[in-house]
Amino acid sequence: MNTEKQDLLISLIDNQIFEASGSALASKLGYKGRMFFSRLRDGKIKESTVVNYLERICEVFNLNPEDLDDINRMVCAGKYLYRNLTEYEMTGKPDIETADRILVALVRRNYDTLSESFRKNIAPYIDDLYNNDQMIFFGMSMIAYIKLLGINPYSSGRNGFISMMHHLIEHIYSVLQKEMPENAVAQRTMVAYLSDDVIRKTPQCYWGMLYYTIHILGFYSDPEYINTILELGKIFDEWGETSYWHEYGRKYGKGEKLFSMYTHSMRLNFRGMYLCQEFTAGKDNETFIEGNNVSIIFDDTDEYSGRVQVESISCQDKFFIYNGRYEINDAYDEITFQWDDEEREMFCLPEKLKMVSFSKPEEKDEQVWTNIVRKFDENGSQDIFTDKLMEKLETEYMDDSYDIQDTIISRQWFAMVIKTEDGIKEYRIPTEAYPFLKLIRISDDVIIKKNTTTGNLLVSWPCIGYEIPMSEFEVCSAAVQ
Repeated sequence: MNTEKQDLLISLIDNQIFEASGSALASKLGYKGRMFFSRLRDGKIKESTVVNYLERICEVFNLNPEDLDDINRMVCAGKYLYRNLTEYEMTGKPDIETADRILVALVRRNYDTLSESFRKNIAPYIDDLYNNDQMIFFGMSMIAYIKLLGINPYSSGRNGFISMMHHLIEHIYSVLQKEMPENAVAQRTMVAYLSDDVIRKTPQCYWGMLYYTIHILGFYSDPEYINTILELGKIFDEWGETSYWHEYGRKYGKGEKLFSMYTHSMRLNFRGMYLCQEFTAGKDNETFIEGNNVSIIFDDTDEYSGRVQVESISCQDKFFIYNGRYEINDAYDEITFQWDDEEREMFCLPEKLKMVSFSKPEEKDEQVWTNIVRKFDENGSQDIFTDKLMEKLETEYMDDSYDIQDTIISRQWFAMVIKTEDGIKEYRIPTEAYPFLKLIRISDDVIIKKNTTTGNLLVSWPCIGYEIPMSEFEVCSAAVQ
């Protein structure tokens, strides 16, 4: 018997990670009989049977085998942290204000608001955990927070669990957004995590409660945390930075769909991910009407196939996530998808795509696609894509109205010299106003943008994921030209 696998399965059951009891887990996995678990503890179960149980858990909860070890570590570390928090931080029953204060301390990794005993005995351990594995750290933090709030995912039916998840995510968002309003990446991702479609797909268990919330903590802790997720995505060099695709076997004609897939290697937001824009062919060979946007992450487990996740950037004010599998042929010019979710009315990607080749293909129908798409590409398809994306993100860049001439960083101030229609002015803000201002570099890009819904101007650092309302900057006397 492989005792590691046996111990892992026992821990998953004892910690109620996927179900409230061993028998309930067996039922969810499609097994019968309670004797299995007593025999498991006695070491009287064949190793192959234990392996089958673990594989079945992965199948039902859409996990890889190595994920089970990580999830088990999160929960065990979270229970350890909870015990120590109740010892060092509680004088009575935990209350929501105390739990929120602890959550903010963990996300900021600043424990000044916690006891000296905690800072001395526990903080070094969890800081080491953060440095070694951020995902485990945030999973641990979330488990401790859930237990401080006294939440049990198995205490109600499915509708009660969904309602509880809505309230939990909304509450976490309100707490962290109040403390860290400058985190633009976290603000954008919360639109997805607050979506009813996303929450309804959450499995009713402790792992389900962690599935999205650990990423929320990560985004608020550090905007570049998103790269720990996107690094798992595979980029196909054969496709280049921009590629065009149409539904396999379809001739070009009015109403046919065209898809552009775009990626690049910025430090933030796109590494390991494709942005896909849907177009519909219009009444002539030069017209394409823009449609939905989605982001696509192909996992990096196999050269030609693996898991795929597609997220709608915006779809009639709703957010959708689809998981499935993909296969790519050895010429890298065909993709086949198989989706887990059958309810895809709002979804735009066909089940099989053919790449438009800019080298002359042999098939006559493909030659037509090539000639038309090449002209579309040369006549500004990327501008259409960019404009559509900015519309979805409710953003307008203000380069023409606010031309940043220079940036200045000192120990006390961050300043910008900006040319406007009223002349050249200096805008500055104390570096103590936001912690990240003390960490930015002169080389970090900074832009002025407008939220097209509110009309508010924002100073944004897109490559590091922060933004501040321009109204918070002090406008000084005109700078000397």
